[in-house]
Formats: sequence, structure tokens, C-alpha cells
Amino acid sequence: MRKPEVDLILCGGKIYPHPFAKGPKDSLVVSRGKVVYLGESKGALRLASAKTEEINLEGKTVIPAFTDCHLHFLSWALSLKRVNLDGISDFKEVLRKIKEAGERLTPGVWLLGRGWNKNLWRDIDVPNKAHLDTILSENPILLHSKDGHTIWANSLALELAKIDRNTPDPEGGVIVRDPQGEPTGILHENACLLLDPHVKKPTRNVLRKALLEAIKHAHRQGVVGIHDCEEDDEALSLWQELLSEEKLDLRVYKMIPQEHLEHASSLGLSTGYGDEFLRIGPVKIYADGALGSQTALMFEAYEEIRGNFGVEVTSKKQLQSLLETAVKSNLSVTVHAIGDKANYNVISVFEKYKAEFAKRKLRPRIEHAQLLRKQDIPRFAKSNIIASVQPSHLLADRDTAERYWGSRCETIYPFESLLKSRALLCFGSDAPIEALNPLEGIYAAVNRKKPDDPRASWYPQEKLKVPEAVAGFTVRAAQASGEEDIKGSLAVGKFADMVILSEDIFQIPPEDIHKVRVLATFLAGRMVYRGKSW
Repeated sequence: MRKPEVDLILCGGKIYPHPFAKGPKDSLVVSRGKVVYLGESKGALRLASAKTEEINLEGKTVIPAFTDCHLHFLSWALSLKRVNLDGISDFKEVLRKIKEAGERLTPGVWLLGRGWNKNLWRDIDVPNKAHLDTILSENPILLHSKDGHTIWANSLALELAKIDRNTPDPEGGVIVRDPQGEPTGILHENACLLLDPHVKKPTRNVLRKALLEAIKHAHRQGVVGIHDCEEDDEALSLWQELLSEEKLDLRVYKMIPQEHLEHASSLGLSTGYGDEFLRIGPVKIYADGALGSQTALMFEAYEEIRGNFGVEVTSKKQLQSLLETAVKSNLSVTVHAIGDKANYNVISVFEKYKAEFAKRKLRPRIEHAQLLRKQDIPRFAKSNIIASVQPSHLLADRDTAERYWGSRCETIYPFESLLKSRALLCFGSDAPIEALNPLEGIYAAVNRKKPDDPRASWYPQEKLKVPEAVAGFTVRAAQASGEEDIKGSLAVGKFADMVILSEDIFQIPPEDIHKVRVLATFLAGRMVYRGKSW
């Protein structure tokens, strides 16, 4: 048998081929981007040639590289350069940061930012345009809330968008108004779209540069694959451009925004079309809003807000119509659903298409699946619905959820219950809403509390074991995109996508996972990130 042309040998470490491996291997051999050998050093070194790079792991741990199953990559890339208000609990500090950023702009240029969270502020309940008008009057301001479902704008921004007391609420959206009927500067859900046409978009060159820089940042977190929820019209063409230039050092499973369904269908695009670097994913639809903005669709009203049941962004009837078009075009579907009623509605529609999904080998999913009624949890597995969830959200949402959903939180982020029911559970970050950091997500799923939180774990019965949490970003992430035959684990014949970790994540105490660092990241056996300490 002819000896393979070996490019890389890792030896002297603890190499876990997949999260559920009974024990680690000592060595791994890569040829032409794929794993060709797993075993002991003696056998690996026999395959070496003069051109082979050999790396002594010195006892470090290697696991499959991470895939983030839910993020808005271009938005996250751009957010790295914009005003970031995430985590600021002092409203005066929020205004100071906005004013400081505005002073660097010339008059008329839009000030863009994100991350503000009214649920953290003690000195004010809901902001309005007047707060912004007093600190900056010559620049239109558009600030996305932390959950991305609400915009806070100043008067100039509303004026440019021609939003006034006579502007009707768009379907699936709300323009918040004062007692006199005047817009306050707060826009929920689809009302946010009213501002988009008036914001000058970054040039394509700026977008491209942001993507390339963000890819490097993803590598530092051990991420070499993403399921991209980005809704910007240029996102797919930018990915294609980087691919054609052989500069796409990321495996992208690109979702199609709901508004482009008809176009995608007419072009004959189908889920799974593409190669190992860029594939077409499912159509992304919104069923409701979010917890942070109190717009997630609920069966019972929010506590402290009488009569508020959230916002139904897409009705069951509309959803069924969209599914009809998508499935006929061999396009899978994924639906954003956070509130218990939104999840119920989506599951009920998906169940009607169970046979058709199976016939066409499509894998429907629900993004977030945040609050579920107990009786709806087993329905995921029964209808082969993937639960695409973001564990790091629970670290940020704990107090807000307790405040507005109360005892209903018993079935919030029900990870263990979903797994016990045999549902497929994959993990993401929802960046830029949370940090792009799979290790943080793993920590959250395993511990269900912040590292510095003195309180007990939040509903500890839903905690996961470490292998299950790691699987959400590796083997199950690959299953969610139908790529388990080529990636997700370090099996012979699969791509050598892997990370070297500072600690053995499977052996250390679970509460110490937040101390683990990525030392190096490999994409198809090529090192794309090397930390200073390695």
C-alpha cells in the first residue's frame, strides 16, 4: 500500500477524536487536509517524510474545532468597530460613551452602535429620543438593543426616515409613542426596518476588510465553521468573492433571509448546495421578538406589563405559506422562536411537513427555542426538529427572565430535557449579541451560572455534561448542516479541523472551564491561529 504524503503530525498529546471518545489518542496524522491516522506516536512517525511538519503537543489537549451554529457574522464584524454599550448598567455612562463617539464624527454622519440593555439600568426604565437629542443633535443616531430587536434613535434619525405621529405601525412591528401620539425614538421588531434605507452602507471594500479581520478573530476562539444568519444583501456575494480568491478560511453554511425566499427559489438554490467552504443553508424566518425587548410571543402576559403578550412577527398562516414555497424548492427552514407560544406555533406548522422534510432529506430547525412548555419539548424529536440554541444567553438573561416570566422559567433553556427526549441540540453564540466564544457557551451549558455569581445554578436539572456541551459546537453542529460525513470529529477521512486547548476540558472541574484557552487552531491541517503562549 502506498504511503500517504504526510503534511503534519501531532504527537505526544491527548487527542480526543470526538467528545464521547472513551479515551484520548497520542498522535494524529494529516495528509492533504484530512486525518489519515489516529493512534500512537510510533505508528504516526513511521509515516513521516522530509516534508512533514511534526508538532510535539507536550501533553496538551486536542479536540475538533468549533462551529458556531447561530451568528450574524457581517454584523458582528462591523460591530467590532462601532459603539459598544454591552454590559453598561449606569445610564449616564451609556450617554457619555455615545457623546464621546459622536464628537469624533463630522455633522450628518450616522452614529451606529449596539448592546444597550434597559434591563440593567437602575436610574431609568426606557430611554427616548430626548436623551440622545441633548447630547448630539447634528448626527442621526441608530442604536440596536442587546437582543437586536429594538432600536433607540434620536429625532434627526426619525426625521430622515419620515417617522412621525402619522406613520402607521408596520406589520410585525411597533413604533412606541408617548401619550400625545409622538414617536419616542424606540422601535420594535419590523419597525426597525423603517430606518435601514436611510443609513449609508459601508463600502464593499470596508465590508470585505471587516470580514477578513473578523475571520482571524474567530480563529482565536477556535472557530473554523459558522452557520451564518446574516441578513445583509451583500453577505453571500462577499463570501463567494473570498472563496473565489481562496481567502475564505472559514466553513460557511449560509442561511437565506426570508425576504429572499422567492428569489432563491426562482434561481433553483437548494439547501446543501456548495462545497466544504460555502454551502446554502435553510431559509431563516422570524416568528416573534425577544425577551430583552419583551416582544417574544407568549401564551400568558409578561409579568409587570399587563396586556403585553409579545409580538407575532410571522403568523402560523404566513409561516405555512413560506414553508410551502421553501420545501417545494428543496430549501430547509429555520425559524427564530423565543416565547413559548411562538415555539408552539412553529412546531405545529413543522409537524405538518414532517413527511415532506424526510422525503427531501431536509433538516428543519428552531433558532433559540428559549422558553418551551413541558408538553412541547418531546415534539422536537418526534418531528426531527433541530434545536439550535445559544447557551451563553442564559448567563445574561437570568434576571430579566425571572422578572418578566417568573415561574415559567422552569422550562427555560431546557437543554438536558431536549437531549433526554432525543432531540438534536446544536450550539451557537448569536454574536454580536453575545461574544463569539464557544468555550463560554460550553461553560454556560455545563454550569448555568456566571463564574462570579454566588447564586446556585439556574435550574440545575438542565445542566449538561461536558461532552454533551462540546458536542453542540462540534459533532452535532456538523449534523445540523448535514456535514457529519466530512467534519465535526477527527475521524480518518474527515477534515483535520482542530484546536489545541490549554487544559483537558474533559478532566478539569466543570467550574474551571472558563479558564481554558485556545492555544492554536487548525483548518484542514493548516495552522490558522497560534497563541503567544504556544
